[in-house]
Amino acid sequence: MNPKDQHLQPTPIIDSDHESVQAFTHQYAGSSGNPVDQAVSLYFAVRDGIRYNPYKFELSVDGLKASTTLAVGEAWCVPKAALLAACCRVMGIPSRVGYADVRNHLSTKRMREQMKTDIFHWHGYTSIHLDGKWIKATPAFNIELCEKFRLRTLDFDGQNDSIYHPFDLDGNKHMDYILFRGEYDDVPLEEIRETFKDVYSGVSSATEDINFQDDVNTETASVSYSNRETITMKKKDERTTTESSMSIASKPFCQEEECIGKVASPDSEGSTTVGKDKEEDRLHRTRSSMKFGKDDGCRDEECIGES
Repeated sequence: MNPKDQHLQPTPIIDSDHESVQAFTHQYAGSSGNPVDQAVSLYFAVRDGIRYNPYKFELSVDGLKASTTLAVGEAWCVPKAALLAACCRVMGIPSRVGYADVRNHLSTKRMREQMKTDIFHWHGYTSIHLDGKWIKATPAFNIELCEKFRLRTLDFDGQNDSIYHPFDLDGNKHMDYILFRGEYDDVPLEEIRETFKDVYSGVSSATEDINFQDDVNTETASVSYSNRETITMKKKDERTTTESSMSIASKPFCQEEECIGKVASPDSEGSTTVGKDKEEDRLHRTRSSMKFGKDDGCRDEECIGES
């Protein structure tokens, strides 16, 4: 689908004509005149400049506005996606807002208990028209939050879709996209309200008064401890393996002068014999290698593993 005029126009929620949105955009769009560079710069400004906070949850025009998100300084995925779309429109870059239902979205114990499901409906992203094609960009999770939950930070290069990795840094299942709902010129507020009313009836607006960061610290404390334990055990295993290798290296099955260059052939009794010419060649190579070791300034145990 080619971009249309409405992909550049302000809307009640994507209020790209608001003074604060325009100021933010011009501050963080960068000095390049290339739309790709501008979109990438704006993506990181929204991703990390606006903290992710799903407790700041208000399904209203005022609550989702790009200008409101800037004023508050934190938001959940839907308004963050709307803000990035607004910034792109300020720069004359066509943009839309897109949505998908995902499983295993980043959450806290409080959210899981209220939602009673691991499916997040209407997860928001921004669709940006660059170099003749629509590209998905998801600026939801700021870098500090990803580090705490040990998630891969989601980057954006202006050329490829930027959606969430299926696994976290420890190889655990992170996020599945189970349904793409489509892309819109403005946030489909009424549709989102209807879905949330049906599937999240137990969600309370009381979480707005609770500090999301405190819940994050509680949620990730055990993760951080577990990760430190894993790293400690891994280092211990690596040390044990290294020590075992050194022990084997210091007690070879045959002495250096006996083994280097040996070409064995079984005799009639099953033993091995080495021809005279091969023996002389072996001794010559042994002396050369010993001389090299001396000139190189390291002994066998010091040089094991060097390359």
